[in-house]
Amino acid sequence: MTNHINKFLSISLLLITATVARANKKNEIQLSVVGDLMCHMMQIHYAYIGKGEYDFFPQFKVIAPILQKADCTIGNLETTISNASIGYYGYPLFRTPGAYVAALKRAGFDILTTINNHSLDGGSFGIDNTLNVIKSYRLAHTGTFYAYEEPITPLQYNVNGINFAIIAFTHSLNCNEWFIPKEELPNRYILIQDKKRVKLMVERAKALNPDFIIACVHWGEEYFLQPNNEQKEQAKFLAHLGVDIILGSHPHVPQPLELITLTDKNGIKKNVPVIYSLSNFVANMGHNNHPHSDIGIILNLNFAPRGEGDDKDDSNNVDNSEETTNYFYSLGSGNFYLKSITYQPTWIHIFDYNNNHEKRCKKGFEVVPLLEDYSHLEVEHTPFSANAITRYNQAYKDVTTHLNREFFMPVKYQRDSGNIVEEPN
Repeated sequence: MTNHINKFLSISLLLITATVARANKKNEIQLSVVGDLMCHMMQIHYAYIGKGEYDFFPQFKVIAPILQKADCTIGNLETTISNASIGYYGYPLFRTPGAYVAALKRAGFDILTTINNHSLDGGSFGIDNTLNVIKSYRLAHTGTFYAYEEPITPLQYNVNGINFAIIAFTHSLNCNEWFIPKEELPNRYILIQDKKRVKLMVERAKALNPDFIIACVHWGEEYFLQPNNEQKEQAKFLAHLGVDIILGSHPHVPQPLELITLTDKNGIKKNVPVIYSLSNFVANMGHNNHPHSDIGIILNLNFAPRGEGDDKDDSNNVDNSEETTNYFYSLGSGNFYLKSITYQPTWIHIFDYNNNHEKRCKKGFEVVPLLEDYSHLEVEHTPFSANAITRYNQAYKDVTTHLNREFFMPVKYQRDSGNIVEEPN
């Protein structure tokens, strides 16, 4: 027990040290993004604490400090929020307790995208109640809208001086449109295939004069490790419209990050990063049933002010008022640039568990960081089995082999005076 506590203190010091180190980087801002926040029925059983109450935070407790150190964290809420009178369900019609959103707030999320193939699982009530609960926890959202709202409205969000316009689309709704009255449908969401409305959404995002436009897109084929041609064509379409960063979800497995190189009307080149799939962040799928669906990604977008002596690549020449400065990624339209992109791979630890409050519970869940050296990991809640350690180590190799690029590498950790500290980017 003493050793366990010491290890837990070590990981806590790691996170404090990393946070302090970030604070010393003048005016730099980190935006972190994760993929699908699923909630299968076994996750609901695991979260039940009796008397009609649920606590989902244990599923995020280990990973929460990493999410919280970002200046802003975004996730894709791939479920609808229900209530006790209607009931709670998993696949294929996800309807989840509001306590799930409470746990996401506590874990460090700031923004939730709500448009995906399960957005209509709860009908009109599901859309409205999901948005109401998200708002009740003071989280921002975009993707689905109230029936009376104008859906072609980007989310405007300021993070420590950087203005973002965030837009979100899906390629499918699982043919659940019949759950929604026809007169409501045009106001509820936008499909990525609807190019006319997508274009209008981007134009309205530009009208907000943001520093960066971010598009979150639910697309692709489930369990495929590579993007399909449709994803690539849609990414190019968004990039040519003026989107600066494209974030993908839905396949439930990681797909690579690539750069779309464009030349604008002024002859200036820019690289638009697109990650085709951020994979699952939490779910009850498992590697044995769906290979690699236990692996997730925390994508870290690191922004810095222009012209303050930061390291820059010589890829592009961009006129920066009185001086010409070189930048590698998209500039956006303001005073900041995208300095670097890194990722923290994550793993869904699914373990045997019997909940005294719910006899149907057979499994427990926790999201943990994937580190190159397993001995650096501290899992506070449940010790790993030998099989889990084997899969953990293999998962790290799988994701880094699949994703690593010279411009896109995982966060590294090292030992310092007995503690684990994050190496600087």
